[in-house]
Amino acid sequence: MQQQESALNEKNSKLTLLQEKLAESEKECEAIKSETHVLLLKLKNEAIKSEYQIDRRVISNFLIQYFDSNSSNQVKLQILDTMASVLVFSEEEKIKIGV
Repeated sequence: MQQQESALNEKNSKLTLLQEKLAESEKECEAIKSETHVLLLKLKNEAIKSEYQIDRRVISNFLIQYFDSNSSNQVKLQILDTMASVLVFSEEEKIKIGV
């Protein structure tokens, strides 16, 4: 009988220890979920910000090609059309630049 009580106490101690470890793991999991959520929000905000950023090299190349004396009128119109598209010009703005 005493052996059974001793075995039961040992099992209860192990169960308590496992429950404590489980509770600790659940807290860690919640902390990781929270941090992941914060990082995803930051990433989403950065993606939205970068959506409106244009590579300076692209615009530089457009301008250089546009003002190049060897560029034909057709090339210049294509450049203006592409820039209007990249910069999300309205129809009114496109008309003002001759596209």
